[in-house]
Amino acid sequence: MKPFLFSSLLVLTTTVFFAQSTPDHRTCGTDSVHAHMMGLPGFSDAWKDKVDAVNDNLISVANRGECDDPLIIPVAAHFQNTGIPIDCAIEMALDQVEIMNADFGGYNDDIATWNNLQPQLWPAISNAESCICFCLATLNHPDGFGLEDGDYAVTIDQTDGDNDGAWSGYLNFWVRTIGGGVLGYSPLGGNGNGDGVTVDPAYFGSTSCGGNTVSPPFDLGRTMTHEVGHYLLLEHPWAGGGCASSDDVADTPVTDNPQFGCPNDEIINCDEPILWPTYMEYCDDPCLFMFSAGQVERMETYVTQNLTNLLDNSVTVCQESACLDFEVDVNFSDETCAGNDGLIALEATGGTEPYNFSIDGGAVMTSNTSFNGLSENTYNVYVIDDFGCEFFQEVELERDDPTIVVADLQHEYCSDGAGLIEVDVQENSVFEYSIDGGLSWQDSPVFPALSSALYEVLIQNNTGCSGS
Repeated sequence: MKPFLFSSLLVLTTTVFFAQSTPDHRTCGTDSVHAHMMGLPGFSDAWKDKVDAVNDNLISVANRGECDDPLIIPVAAHFQNTGIPIDCAIEMALDQVEIMNADFGGYNDDIATWNNLQPQLWPAISNAESCICFCLATLNHPDGFGLEDGDYAVTIDQTDGDNDGAWSGYLNFWVRTIGGGVLGYSPLGGNGNGDGVTVDPAYFGSTSCGGNTVSPPFDLGRTMTHEVGHYLLLEHPWAGGGCASSDDVADTPVTDNPQFGCPNDEIINCDEPILWPTYMEYCDDPCLFMFSAGQVERMETYVTQNLTNLLDNSVTVCQESACLDFEVDVNFSDETCAGNDGLIALEATGGTEPYNFSIDGGAVMTSNTSFNGLSENTYNVYVIDDFGCEFFQEVELERDDPTIVVADLQHEYCSDGAGLIEVDVQENSVFEYSIDGGLSWQDSPVFPALSSALYEVLIQNNTGCSGS
């Protein structure tokens, strides 16, 4: 019965309000939310069982290449009493999702800072690129919110608090004023049954618009990266506080307090250098730029064990998921000397049939997969399936050079002017020939009555194919 009890408890609304003030450093409300949840009947035992299951079955990321099976999590963003208009809200949500994908995937621009500092400050710690990625949902939205297929899952003043069962199957972003210096908060280990992460609009993404200003030094979107880390079961590195505490991540050094501001050098605490660049610290956004390998292992394990409802839902609500297996094989042959005989052949697989094809960037679409009679040029291949999955590739067709061999060569004898050159053009086309630099042309490939000299035979046909 424990799993059932745990599932039931987690859908309780845990809206948290803090007194309004201007933050002078990062503060996260997750510890307060978690302390409240741990006081609910039965929650503590169920939560500990879930943590033990993760700790006992960590998925290793060591020596892993690219992600063959990304863990796609669908996102919905709900703006509550912010006054931010829908166009701006969508722009902010897309920006935040893009930031999180870069941060979790380890391709954020400032990862270079980690690469520069790591060998000297943290030689035994490696960062990792997570297979977790996020999409702002666009399909099969819940009823009652006025959203159609193709619309982004962004709502304005249609939800309250930090839980809405209609949005089960999504990682929800609750964007509303929090106050009290708190930038955001999350359940410590979310469940995807209508819960989510709450953030103040002043720290959501990096885009200022619609009367909302994203405030430095928390204006790079790292507040949500931090809070979603909590949602995926990462604790603060100092955990409960004190040098005997643990965040259950093997490669994050023990520390007893958060770090603020923007360090740039080694800070020793509890006998180890603090890993202040991890997104789970309290530093300013410019000084948070990595997840450790252990943190990535913990998050991916949590997702695969506890958030399969989100992964399953992504297949129907995220175009990115539906397009994962959509591929197009492109084959082509260049134009020969015969002219206008280049070919581009396309084969689409996966996705959703029927497919439509184009070689001019989509200006003219057809169900035909083969394009022949082409000349030397650059073609913009575009393929789209019935679901809207798209494929682009630039194909450059060249003109084959004619192959010319000397069929016969006879030197003159004692200046008798009886030399001869005969060439053979190994192309299926009619050519004309010149031996005087193009001043005169003839139909025959044979040039007799030649004196001793250096000759260059030129050839050309009526399609413009030429050579020597």
